[in-house]
Amino acid sequence: MATVSITYSDISEQSALNGDFCDTGFWTHGGWKHSMRHEETARDIEDHPEFYWLPIGNGSLAQAIRDARDLGIQYREGDDTWVAQSTDPDPVTGVYTNLTLHVTGATQATLDRIDAALTA
Repeated sequence: MATVSITYSDISEQSALNGDFCDTGFWTHGGWKHSMRHEETARDIEDHPEFYWLPIGNGSLAQAIRDARDLGIQYREGDDTWVAQSTDPDPVTGVYTNLTLHVTGATQATLDRIDAALTA
């Protein structure tokens, strides 16, 4: 089954010095961040992956493309991944956020359709 998801990685000055990120997880429609560093979220992802890895169909791909475009995700990185990198840090925390759209199990035609929609 083909799926689509959006993930984030937050990078602080300190985490960058360590070559790491300070937080990572799934971004869901509506702007919700679900941190993988929280045990409850990790359990929820394990118990209900369909909330985070959405099956392509019933409008989920179209919604993911709209969300990705709204978030500035447009650069293809690999066969099934598109990225956006924040150029400005959060003015309060100083954290940079990188966002990534992941597609798994899709046909080449679907991947090409996504690429055309994001890079148009």
